[in-house]
Amino acid sequence: MTLTDWWTRLEAGPSFGGPRRYVHDLLGVELAGVLERCGLLRQVGIAPDYPCDERAGNHCPRAVIEIDGAYHAVCGNRPIGCRDLILTEHEVGLLTTDVMRLCRIIASALGTRGSPERIPDLSGVHRVGSIIPEPGIRYPVYLVIRSNSESYGEAFGALLGRQAGTPFSMLVPTGRFLTDPIEHQARTTGVVILALADVMVLAGDRFSCAADPATLFSSLGQRTSASFGTAGQIVALALVCDGISAHRWRDLDEPAYRALVADAHSFDVFADEQTKIVHKGPIGARQTNTATASQFESVRLAVRKRGYFDPFEDDPLSRVSAQQIFQRARKLFDPRMGRGAWRLFKTIEGDERALYHFSPDQGVSFAFVFLPEP
Repeated sequence: MTLTDWWTRLEAGPSFGGPRRYVHDLLGVELAGVLERCGLLRQVGIAPDYPCDERAGNHCPRAVIEIDGAYHAVCGNRPIGCRDLILTEHEVGLLTTDVMRLCRIIASALGTRGSPERIPDLSGVHRVGSIIPEPGIRYPVYLVIRSNSESYGEAFGALLGRQAGTPFSMLVPTGRFLTDPIEHQARTTGVVILALADVMVLAGDRFSCAADPATLFSSLGQRTSASFGTAGQIVALALVCDGISAHRWRDLDEPAYRALVADAHSFDVFADEQTKIVHKGPIGARQTNTATASQFESVRLAVRKRGYFDPFEDDPLSRVSAQQIFQRARKLFDPRMGRGAWRLFKTIEGDERALYHFSPDQGVSFAFVFLPEP
């Protein structure tokens, strides 16, 4: 049982709902039951109509009529084009989505502070709460539910204007409508965009986060240098972690790149796409290997992925051999000891194949230097 179908339907219509039997047919009895017990789907009376399921002829909303204690869904067309459907009072209960309850559930799973609220002048936008990474710093977190790329772009632009330069996080049900311009602008303004389908999972009847929220929001407020202008040409993009603070992305001009290379020995693993060299291990037992361009690209995709990384789905240019490429790259880039547990990229057993999650162990230091993105 996964939440993917739920998030997709919610994105198609934030007021998702309908007669209980209809909702059960769409989502499955088990998932619909969990959503009701969580309070996300709540009954608001008896449904006045029932969606038509006839594939031929004109579709109609079948009117729900009570006859002798039973409920009949009757065709609204003349002549009649679909059969009557007899329903119990439980089946005809009208379910609707409680978005404020959804905000509270998300806030609990992600550890945000404050009470959720609807933003009245922005359709489909709610403030879930705030992320407080340290005393005195507060970043708002918004839930945005729209149904197409253009509408998401409008909402993102409106939030940028509303915040007037203050970074924020935008949560969306799925990532299918996120475009390159939106994600690029998010990086240059310090905004973190999370697709809930990638990071939220069910644990019994409870929603939980698939990763440490501190990791998910680690880049919040970190603008890339493109937002400030640079004194020198950017020659590399680096993901750096000193083993104490959260990892973060850095744009490197030539002096910054040379300084990082000179400090390579201080990291448990140092990988440089410019030279294709990967150094790994402690001083005295340091290993040096050569990685391919496809291995660097696979690792770049994995560390950028929100939620679980599926090489087959997320690396379209190497789809046939993507799983093998990533597995070989992980042996080079992950500083695990012998046959011990992977320290950076964790394996998640999926239904069809293994998935991976970039979740560095505390205390592991690394610097991954990539060529600039085109």
